[in-house]
Amino acid sequence: MIIRRVRAENVLKFARLELDNLPERGVILLSGPNESGKTALAEILCLALFGRTRTAPPDHLMRAVRWGERGGSVEVVFQSGPKGYLYTVTRYLEPNGEQRARVMRALEGKRGRTIAKGAEETARVMRELLGYDFDRFQDTLYFTQGRDDRGTQGETVRWLTGLDRLEGAAATLDEEAAQSREALTELERGLEVLAQMRQTLGVRPETLGVLQSARGAATEQETTTAAAIARWSAFTQALEERTSQVERAGVALAGSGVETSLARWRERGDGLAKATTALMSLCHGGQVEMDAEPSAGPAKWVDGLWERLAGLEEILERAAHHRRRLLGWLGEPGETGDLPASGATLTGERGTLASALERARRGARTAGTLAGVCGLLAATAGGVWGGLSGLAGPELAQSLTSALVGAAGLGVDSALAAAGAGVGLTLAALLLLARMAGQRKAADRAEGEAEDLALREKQARRGAERIAEALGEEASPAEALARLAQVPDAPLGEDAARWAEAEGRSLVDEAARKEWTGRLESQLRAMRQEVDGLKREIAAQIAEDEGRLATVRREQGQLDGEIDRENRRRAEDAALQERLAAEGARQAAQARQWRIQTLARELLAGAGEELAPEFTKELRRWMEHSAPLLTQGRYRHVQLHDDLTLDLFAPERNDFVPLNELSTGVRGQVLLALRLALSQALAARAGAAPQFVLLDEPFAFADRERRREALRALPELHPGLTQYWVAGQEFDDDVPAAARIRCTREEDRLSWNGGGGP
Repeated sequence: MIIRRVRAENVLKFARLELDNLPERGVILLSGPNESGKTALAEILCLALFGRTRTAPPDHLMRAVRWGERGGSVEVVFQSGPKGYLYTVTRYLEPNGEQRARVMRALEGKRGRTIAKGAEETARVMRELLGYDFDRFQDTLYFTQGRDDRGTQGETVRWLTGLDRLEGAAATLDEEAAQSREALTELERGLEVLAQMRQTLGVRPETLGVLQSARGAATEQETTTAAAIARWSAFTQALEERTSQVERAGVALAGSGVETSLARWRERGDGLAKATTALMSLCHGGQVEMDAEPSAGPAKWVDGLWERLAGLEEILERAAHHRRRLLGWLGEPGETGDLPASGATLTGERGTLASALERARRGARTAGTLAGVCGLLAATAGGVWGGLSGLAGPELAQSLTSALVGAAGLGVDSALAAAGAGVGLTLAALLLLARMAGQRKAADRAEGEAEDLALREKQARRGAERIAEALGEEASPAEALARLAQVPDAPLGEDAARWAEAEGRSLVDEAARKEWTGRLESQLRAMRQEVDGLKREIAAQIAEDEGRLATVRREQGQLDGEIDRENRRRAEDAALQERLAAEGARQAAQARQWRIQTLARELLAGAGEELAPEFTKELRRWMEHSAPLLTQGRYRHVQLHDDLTLDLFAPERNDFVPLNELSTGVRGQVLLALRLALSQALAARAGAAPQFVLLDEPFAFADRERRREALRALPELHPGLTQYWVAGQEFDDDVPAAARIRCTREEDRLSWNGGGGP
């Protein structure tokens, strides 16, 4: 089995563990300091596969739950068996110490189904899938520092050698011997008769094969020919349909006049373009070779239409932009427009003019009023002075004036003061009259600008309306140009005129349009002639294929009759053969029964004596293969005793020495080699199915160079051991590895996917 995915939640150190898309081959390195979770990861694998760990037996599973949590879960996806099934084993650890478990099976990329549910059924199914239990796993595929590996592994050896199954084998032999007594014996008297009957039939083994081969060839020819006829027919029908679509679209375009709307030109042009594209696609994927595309002419004509319309659409787009600016200036309710570059709007300009006009009129009124007041005061002052002089005499007038001047605090002559007041008031009145005249002129200018603004508004509205008419769905190109020509202040007229005289002539001039659409009609007729010729060629091919098909079907009928007759003769011959075989088997059953029973007793007597020594030899061979790889070639020869104690040949002593006389590092590597030898025995026992090996700190006492060499050697040990999980504090970067998973003391979450790290 090969591990493909590992997930856990609230188990041992990890709050969450996710290892996805694990490599199927090579070494998976688990690195990190002590207590970082490497051993916990190995224990999680054991918990998922066997429902227990080395430190958490089945009756104490809560030991595996993370501290402070009420429960946890583990899930492992592994690949097992020759068919490559993927199995998912999931276990949930409940607060009461119980576990819920299930196993699902699926092919790669397919939906799986549950094959086991519940802890007991899951354990049974997992034993059947793996071929070993937890103890056998610890003795072979799981190497950990926490387990004393120096004791006997006799039970595992008995399991690997099959000694524990000898009794079962004996029972099986007895059952098979009993079944052999049921050998067929009833044909003894009719053997000669049956043989004569077979000779009379004279069935030849090769006859049916020859007939069936001929029938298969005829069937293949029939299928090929019928498929060709169907393809030709479908192609002819599709060719006619798509050609008719091109013709209909082309006729619609050819019938368009200068009064046809721009939208209709586009719509009909799209129809012809789609039809020609469909016909081209059919011809490109067809079964015949063509000198040219039938729809090439109409397609090129459509390209010319798009070129003509492109210039007009550019002009219309500019006109639409101009209309948006006009609407933005007008501020039409419900319309979305662009403001002019100056940012001015009709409403703003109206407001500005209205404010200026109101200020001018108000200033004129104020200046006129003040001028009248000043004139009135000047006249009043002169009249009072003259009246006083005439009635009271100059002396009294002079006295009153002096008194007024003195009261005002003016140190001037009274006559001069009176004259100055009159002149000042007169000048003030004249200045105010000049101010009033200026304000009236400003008001006149504002009224003129308002009239200009009203004219501009009228022109803008008329221009927006004309552009809207030109952009209308029902406007023809000629109508659109005519409307644009009526737009004042729009720099579009010259471009529109140039377009109408050049590429747009065939859309606005009737004579040019007829000449242009006449070319399309000629191209449509040429296309139809080419398609009709192609259809005639295809019809001739279909007729030829139908003739071949009729001949093949007549041959099939004849061959079917011959095959049916031969099958009846062969069935009769097979029945005779079966009866002959049955009689012969029954005749020999009694003698064979005694021989089998005698041989079984002899085999069972010698099996126990042969199995253990032979297994020891095989195990020594695997040891001598793995020990040099793990000890840098220093220890190549091993003496492995029946109790699995080891002696190694030490070159410096030129003799075999016990394992306990070697250094701690060498003992660790040799014991690892013994464990790997047992793993190889398990892999050989499993046959072609690949296996994974779990090594927890296997190089704790090895120096750096031995560790590097051992890691390089692991994938070469045995073809059945393909996936190695190796845990250690650190590994050199240049050590080849299929995956590197780094654990830390601080993190309780570990995630790894594909070729990336955590």
